[in-house]
Amino acid sequence: MTGDGWRDEETAHTLRLLEILRREDVPVVSGATFPLINTQVRQQAWEKSFGLIPWKGVWNTKDGPFPNYKSHGPFEIPALEEGLPTMKPSNESAAEFLIRQVRAHPHQVTIISAGPMTNLALAIRLDPEFPSLARELVFTGGYIGAGISKATGNPDFVSDFNLLFDPEAAQIAITAAWPKITSVADVTNDPALLFSDEVIQQIGQVKTPLSEYVTKYAEKGVPLWDELTVGIYLDPTLITNQKEVLMAQNNVCGVDDR
Repeated sequence: MTGDGWRDEETAHTLRLLEILRREDVPVVSGATFPLINTQVRQQAWEKSFGLIPWKGVWNTKDGPFPNYKSHGPFEIPALEEGLPTMKPSNESAAEFLIRQVRAHPHQVTIISAGPMTNLALAIRLDPEFPSLARELVFTGGYIGAGISKATGNPDFVSDFNLLFDPEAAQIAITAAWPKITSVADVTNDPALLFSDEVIQQIGQVKTPLSEYVTKYAEKGVPLWDELTVGIYLDPTLITNQKEVLMAQNNVCGVDDR
């Protein structure tokens, strides 16, 4: 799914990583290229009324807060530092894949959403029973804090990009009948959780293709947004404090401490 980068470029990164890990058996299914309704022009109009969205993902421009972002066309795959993949993604759509997996394994599949929710919204529209057949939804977003990130001083780190990029999809996904939703947001901006040189050195002590990939290509100095989301799914004991809140008709468990 498009967000920080365009869908096809992000898919290429994923395929190449799997090649490096020699895990060609893992299926890669491409998601949506564009949000349901939102466009760059529509977002710019929104900003004029409600204020700046600092991080715009693929809609960043050179005159914005992130002038070094390398923008390109939606279907262009630039040269990748790690090299282009030879693997190809599945011909199935992400929405269809999600539905198929949940129906094959009812109430056993946890959906982890670490980007805009367009694919989830499409799956829900195709199959309204899809969310109720899942085990739960764990997503990066739903910030309740405000202002400057205490981790970096960057105001965008609490702007909920994943929800703002495709707000209609977020509305559809978050208000669906999931058995449980866990929102991982504010805790990821803890200064102790930055992807620092120390963390990278610790990863590098374990010599594997994955650790070598991370130490070579990962971006330093940013919060571990998606990593912590996945970590909480893998090991719920990481959660030492949580708040249960009502979001539309669903019970949502928001993790606000580690």
